[in-house]
Amino acid sequence: MRKRRAFVLNSTVILLLIPLMLLLATYEDVSSQIIISQSERIQIEKTYRVVSYVEMDFQRTLEISGKRAIVTIVDYIANTRDFLDPNNPDNMANATIRDLVLFGEANEIAKNYSDNLMKDQTIIGWLGNMSAELQKQGYDFKIANISVSQIRAMSPAERADFLRQNVELVVAPLDSFRIVIKAKMNDVTISDLAGKVVYTGPIPREGHVYSIITLENLEDPLFSALTYGRYYRSIEPCEYTFPELIDKPVKVLYGNGSSDTDHVLGKYSSVTWSEGFIFFGEYYPGDGATGYVLRTGDINQITAPVVVNTTLKGVPISPKLVFQDSDIGVLVFGNTGPSVHWCSLNYKWRVNITIPKFPDGSLVLLKLPTSIFPNIYHTDGEASMMIYEKSDTACVQVPFWIEYWGPTYVWVWIKASGTDYTIYFTDDPVYATDGYNKEYLFWLIDTFDGTSINPVLWNDLADAYLDGNGHLVVPGGTEKLALQTAEAIDGTFFVRFRMAPDSAVTDFDAGVQVAPSTDSSEGYLQVTVNYPSNVQDVQIPVYLDSTTAQMILHNDLSQAQIEVYSDPQMTSPLPFWIEYWNDNGALIWIRGDLPGTFYIRYNTGTYKRGNGDEVFEFFDDFNKTLSKWAIDPYSQGATAILNPAGEGTVTIEGGDSIFAMRTNTRLDVDYSFAIRFRMRPNFNEAQDWNAGIGIWDEDRRYYSTSRGIVYYLEEQLFTDDIIGNGNPLAIHWAEWGYTRKSVWLENWWVNNDNLDNTGLQDRDFNYHTYEIQMTFGTSVKFLDLTRKIVNNYDRTPITINSPLEYIYFVIDSGDKNRGAVFDWIFVRKLIDDTQLSYQITKGASSTRIQFIDDNPFYKNEDHGGDTLAILENWGDSLISGSASVLSDYHRYQVVFRPGTTNIELSFEDIDSTARSVSYTLDKQVSSPVKVGIVIDSQGSILNTAYFDWIVIGRMPYYTVDPIDVGSSGIESAPETKGAYDARAYDLQPLISCIIGQKYFGTYEGVSFFERLENSVTNHDRYFQLAKKMQDELGIKYGDEYYPIGLVSFMVPNTNYDQKLFDLFSSLGILVEDGQSSVDYYFLNYYFGRIAKKTGYRVWGISYGTSALTGDLSVVPFFIDDETAAAILGPTGAQDLLKR
Repeated sequence: MRKRRAFVLNSTVILLLIPLMLLLATYEDVSSQIIISQSERIQIEKTYRVVSYVEMDFQRTLEISGKRAIVTIVDYIANTRDFLDPNNPDNMANATIRDLVLFGEANEIAKNYSDNLMKDQTIIGWLGNMSAELQKQGYDFKIANISVSQIRAMSPAERADFLRQNVELVVAPLDSFRIVIKAKMNDVTISDLAGKVVYTGPIPREGHVYSIITLENLEDPLFSALTYGRYYRSIEPCEYTFPELIDKPVKVLYGNGSSDTDHVLGKYSSVTWSEGFIFFGEYYPGDGATGYVLRTGDINQITAPVVVNTTLKGVPISPKLVFQDSDIGVLVFGNTGPSVHWCSLNYKWRVNITIPKFPDGSLVLLKLPTSIFPNIYHTDGEASMMIYEKSDTACVQVPFWIEYWGPTYVWVWIKASGTDYTIYFTDDPVYATDGYNKEYLFWLIDTFDGTSINPVLWNDLADAYLDGNGHLVVPGGTEKLALQTAEAIDGTFFVRFRMAPDSAVTDFDAGVQVAPSTDSSEGYLQVTVNYPSNVQDVQIPVYLDSTTAQMILHNDLSQAQIEVYSDPQMTSPLPFWIEYWNDNGALIWIRGDLPGTFYIRYNTGTYKRGNGDEVFEFFDDFNKTLSKWAIDPYSQGATAILNPAGEGTVTIEGGDSIFAMRTNTRLDVDYSFAIRFRMRPNFNEAQDWNAGIGIWDEDRRYYSTSRGIVYYLEEQLFTDDIIGNGNPLAIHWAEWGYTRKSVWLENWWVNNDNLDNTGLQDRDFNYHTYEIQMTFGTSVKFLDLTRKIVNNYDRTPITINSPLEYIYFVIDSGDKNRGAVFDWIFVRKLIDDTQLSYQITKGASSTRIQFIDDNPFYKNEDHGGDTLAILENWGDSLISGSASVLSDYHRYQVVFRPGTTNIELSFEDIDSTARSVSYTLDKQVSSPVKVGIVIDSQGSILNTAYFDWIVIGRMPYYTVDPIDVGSSGIESAPETKGAYDARAYDLQPLISCIIGQKYFGTYEGVSFFERLENSVTNHDRYFQLAKKMQDELGIKYGDEYYPIGLVSFMVPNTNYDQKLFDLFSSLGILVEDGQSSVDYYFLNYYFGRIAKKTGYRVWGISYGTSALTGDLSVVPFFIDDETAAAILGPTGAQDLLKR
């Protein structure tokens, strides 16, 4: 019985344990899942935090590096005057900022500037820091499966390419006063140290990171650069920041008016109505004021100029709510501007057109029916018209150019900015133009206006000239290249030109040429140097004239793309060094034998100055160290400061009879020699200088004995001076005193021989090149090669003895602040340079392609067919087309499409649709290329070519045929007479912004990026970028885009800008009437090289007279039409400009 109870008890226990066991198992399973889930959640949160941290820090880095990049560029331009290149997409402002942000270097910025200012605050620097930080947290960071350490170990070129490919980074103007940097890192991998990938994808995870950087309070580089640091200005916006979109800096009330004159000037007052004041208030207070602006009144009861029933935007308003006491005011009487939005009252009619959608910024050729412009004034190349973007609020002009106005169609080029445009036009020939900002449209456009060929556009290679009537005249000749573009273009492009022969019956063969950018396709120079005797292993000077020097690519550091060889196969290189290279000529030193023939291969793709150490007996250009010199060899307290940047210099301080530096080792020059060096003072005033070099042979020449002291002459000195009655181009000896116990410098000026004061005439403070020419024991000359003067020494001893052992840099200025700067120095074997003669010939090395047309007569035919022909190197035509009598101008188009193995060419006569040819040339022309204007008229009677215009543009462009153009009916300008025929202007806000040197943001102003380039070439391109960014960020003013242009004004007047007034006075610059005061035009006209930009005086600022303001014509303020319309509005410009 007990056993059964036990069994029952055990069974019961087991039954009770089963649920517990199941519960325990379930609990363990659930616990395991919870732990796994918590672990996964922790990992996800940790990954999220890591990626979020990387994203946020990436954005902060963009802002910091972006600001540093901008400051770096501004500082570089302000100090060097070296603006960015607007014609190379890799060197434009946005690309330069991009490269500095990515890896701290840029093509256009000297490395010492970028290193000093960027300080590794770059994307590559951030990647290093971020990688190190993540490693501390147990993570590894890679881009495109490449570790950061591997990226940093790449060569600079490889690293730059890698970052550009894997980090999307766009720098763009956002508006006039802000830029934006948009970025994304592609293919980022973050893994733990065990190799487990915790994140792979882009950074940021969605979209892009945007960093907006303000330009406010940043220095505007235009001012410092163009004035050589004499004047600067920071970018501060006017309170009326965007006058074309929001409020204008002039207040205006409309009303009924009465006056005997059309303009009345005065100061506003609400409490005084005496002479000189324009009283404003509710009612007429009584007689005495110069003018009145009243809320209510009867113009028939007031004899003084008066405006009553004032309104603002059509709403009645009291002038007390608008004007301020003491503000400058102008009352204008007569026709008022229209109430409808009409951009310019100069034009009577307008028509709206709609074209197909093209990418913004695209080049578009419109073929418009002339019937949509009834009564318009036009010629075949001009018309009284202007094109605007269609808008009910803004007036944004569209760059355009009229190619041809025919009887049925007009051919007009524009840059696409949407689909809807408004064309204003009139019958008044005063407003006839061939376009507006047409230079924005093409890579090059020249309509050949004026009387001289534009050197900015062309290299003038022959005898072509402008006839003063808008034509380029090219006289006939054999295979003549008359002009060639100064710059080179790459990729696919087109050339259009309008050309006519002088004779329709003689040989013509004129057109254009495409050739490598190495100017005329010449790849090497053969230089034969003649000399009356055989001399081996000598330094040979080779001079190049300006034409040759200009055609070879070179830079401002006297570097050029050349290599020098001794053989025509160019397999045996020779050492060379360039003394100078600029557009006026070049001097190359070659080490070789005389007489001899040398081969200079040019435009090699690599800039070099050469290796002076291999060329000369002794050489230093101070680009690295002062290791070749002993500083202060005689313990006089002398100092020498090395500046290795740029071309490299060393500066010695001034003092009394100072031997500042001496060559470290003996030179052992035991033959006739010349020492050439380049030197300038480090100050700019006519003071004692006496700087130059000394030489010593280690001999002591007995001079005299006195009281137990023996005096010796040791160093022979060659110094130049600046002060009047000084020692210009002096040769003298250093005298030393000796006793048994001591040695000292006794006299620096023993046996001194210098030029008289004629040697100081026209003396400047710039670099001069000097040379000492010595034949031991016979003669010594000291030459200033810059001024072309010489001192032939005739004292005793006349020279040092052989050999020359040491060279010194010396100075005796008497003041340590009056020192000398040395650029370079070298020693060469002396030859008789006057006996050298040269023959320099060019050798062709590449393909040139000509596109020519000819008159259709059999006796003119050459080149195997030359009517509408494509030629290679002036040989037989590759292809030719049908003939046409060339009795008048024809328009032509060339399209050049380079491929990987061939070039597709096409040539057509636009005015004869049946005339066109195309050809595929199975070879390459080295890119980039230059475009030339050519003629090959031969025979007893030479023909002459006339070119009306030429344009060069990048492909593609789009053509809109008449059938694809939609147009509205013709609208006429609104009636300008009505209920309101007077306006009251308050100009004080504008005047305050001008005096405060504040900036406005306008559509046609010169943007910050363009200021970095000192060029308006890329305005449209930058505006398209800005519009894209504004769309992406949702930053627009309603439906209108914010502008990117900047405008400030320059007024050299004591009441407006005392510093500018003083600058003009000190430089003796006279302000010209009619030159726009807009900063870009003003600076580049007075301190740069652009043509005059016409501006007009403004009532109330620079025109008008009153008892309180005086005669305002003493204020040299002028504003051009475009800027006036932007800031004053079309009506304000019409009212206030004194035309």
